[in-house]
Amino acid sequence: MTELWHEIPGYEGLYEVSNQGNVRSLDRIIHTSKGSRKYKSKLLTGTPTGPRGYLAVRLSWPKRQKFYIHVLVATVFHGARPKDMDCCHCNGNLLDNRASNLRWDTRLGNMLDAKNHGTIAKGERQGGSKITEQNVLKIRAATGTCIEIGKKFSISPMQVSRIKRKQRWAWL
Repeated sequence: MTELWHEIPGYEGLYEVSNQGNVRSLDRIIHTSKGSRKYKSKLLTGTPTGPRGYLAVRLSWPKRQKFYIHVLVATVFHGARPKDMDCCHCNGNLLDNRASNLRWDTRLGNMLDAKNHGTIAKGERQGGSKITEQNVLKIRAATGTCIEIGKKFSISPMQVSRIKRKQRWAWL
């Protein structure tokens, strides 16, 4: 497939994004109070950001700002973001920023995608977890009061009760 390049809105003549998910700067001369400086065109490398690892780039002229690459690609190739819509990766791979893999959808649609692709952080993959899957299985097999079990695993009796009744960690 041929790689198509289009200018990034607000950065016309400075940066372009492609349908393959690449971002590049263009040859340009920047005039400042300290003189002029010539910049060569180059392909920008996306940097993983945050816990999910979306790739982002910093565009620096005329205003320095960070942009997620998938949002730039979707904006240029699928139109401006509709109100209350998310940019969704159709195949669940957050590093695949090709225009053909992106679409605008509701937050619910995005969450259903994540569920179908198995990319929702749950259990110990989720940052706030105090116990492991192995400990959940031990809690379910344990005998004694919820207070005793809770002290053993450093969680509240209410959480022990919820784990035993499969209100928490239900997929195990």
